[in-house]
Amino acid sequence: MRIVVVGAGKLGYSIAELLSKEQFDVVVIDEDETQLEAVKNTLDVLTIAANGASPVTMADPDVKGADILIAVTASDEVNMVACILAKKHDITHTVARIRDMQFVSEGKDYLKENFDIDLILNPEQITAYEINRILMTPAALDVEDFASGKIRLFETKVPRKSKFANVKFKDLTLPTGVLAGMIFRDHRMIIPHGDDCLLLLQKAS
Repeated sequence: MRIVVVGAGKLGYSIAELLSKEQFDVVVIDEDETQLEAVKNTLDVLTIAANGASPVTMADPDVKGADILIAVTASDEVNMVACILAKKHDITHTVARIRDMQFVSEGKDYLKENFDIDLILNPEQITAYEINRILMTPAALDVEDFASGKIRLFETKVPRKSKFANVKFKDLTLPTGVLAGMIFRDHRMIIPHGDDCLLLLQKAS
């Protein structure tokens, strides 16, 4: 799978780094050759010094027909134009970083329908969402959302003096909407049944 990243700033670099580690075929585009040099020297990716919002760049054989284009320059307008041109040059999916909240809140559907943007990323919105998620589950060690947030999977330790400890699941009344999906105990995963129960962590002697 070939993925084109437009913008070699901090976000673009991080995305390219993650994708290259997963063995994807990554192309990074940026007009700033200094930023591209840092990418070229540290990552196993192809770099192109060019304007990511140019039809000439999108017609490049290494770009045209790619599977995904991710536009994360500092300019919302450049990112939107890059996505429009990407679709016109046979790139299947497009992702744009849009910082302007007016675009995100009021024109999100319009952008997707008319600017050929499949996914909009707003760093501030993502940060706010993550903070909210942490605050909503303060005791969680890890939290993952599925089905557009309709399902939330979180990992937690059983606190001392917990009323849920040492009670069989068939006799336990968990909060509404909460299910125990799995238990990690002694470095193994247990799918809980009615006769299983949660145990407190034992202090090391």
